[in-house]
Amino acid sequence: MVERQIRLDYVCLNVPDVERACGFYVDLLGMSRQGFIDLGNGVTETLLGYAPVGKEPGAGILLMHDAKRDKPYERGSAFSRILFNVTDIAGMIEKLQAAGVRIVTPPTVAESQNLVYALVKDPDGFLVELLELRRR
Repeated sequence: MVERQIRLDYVCLNVPDVERACGFYVDLLGMSRQGFIDLGNGVTETLLGYAPVGKEPGAGILLMHDAKRDKPYERGSAFSRILFNVTDIAGMIEKLQAAGVRIVTPPTVAESQNLVYALVKDPDGFLVELLELRRR
């Protein structure tokens, strides 16, 4: 067996309000806070993921916050979206709608791909795709 030499750990998002972002990713999408790093000078990193405590983390989201920043972040055109695989897309969309999350594209069936997807916006305007793979 070949030992894995590289893996994706985190996608980093600059956010103006960590608690608001955690309200979406932790409270609504079920991620957990897996770490916190104080880089000093008002800059912090909050690590989010799905790995059980004590287990090797999979890929996650790193929320970077600069307490001294006084202007909004600008998003470039290179970023597309963050994708989450879910088992019940209809239930997830219902939960997100009840929480006031902006639904960009409601659940849409892609028969040729045997899946259903939906697009939503997180509190900071990042596009999030929810994907449910259908069993054949």
